[in-house]
Amino acid sequence: RYRVEVRLLIVDVDHTLLDWLRAWAVTYRRLLADVTALTGVAPATLLDELGALHRRRGIPEVADPLTRLPAMAQWHGEDPHRVARLGEVWHAAVDAGDAALTTYPGVAELLREADAAGTAIVACSETAPHIVERRLRRLGLDGYLDALAVARTEGAPTRLRRIETGADKPDAAVLLHTCEAMAVLPRHTTCVGDHLHKDVLMAQTAGVHDVWAKYGTARDPADLALPE
Repeated sequence: RYRVEVRLLIVDVDHTLLDWLRAWAVTYRRLLADVTALTGVAPATLLDELGALHRRRGIPEVADPLTRLPAMAQWHGEDPHRVARLGEVWHAAVDAGDAALTTYPGVAELLREADAAGTAIVACSETAPHIVERRLRRLGLDGYLDALAVARTEGAPTRLRRIETGADKPDAAVLLHTCEAMAVLPRHTTCVGDHLHKDVLMAQTAGVHDVWAKYGTARDPADLALPE
């Protein structure tokens, strides 16, 4: 039995602060329906090509992916009006997904209490910083954060300070560089995340206190199914 003085709270974003899968499912259901209606390309073809694109990029989310798909390139043929139409369809789908975003119970209250206690709070994510900030702002969580910890700081600007870790989860450097940037020792830092390997083991390796957000491992089966 012991008490730890926590001066820095590092929180994972997807499936720790917010239900990313729900937003993703809404986005892609809307996208598949609208693209098929516009172009006649079957949802199964779109899913195959989107999956291949994500695997090539090595990230779960790619900005404006439609024009990069072979079937869409064949459809638009570099016609600027068709290219612009695809952009409109993509952004409408993203807006629909953002509207479906929800925080987990108790998340906002925890961040508010930690912030009021003077604890520094950093969100850590592998998603593009401007996308993370947009979602956190929509949910009203951005005001509690002192910074975003990201592997690389390039991309669209954000209001929140960015900490470049130069590494991806589960590399302990992610947490150690964040601690250094915030001038807080690892033993006074707590990391919260839903992934046992990427978050909890990373924290233990870095000498940071770990909290497993087990609630974030639950998945609604309806959100895992997309039309084919």
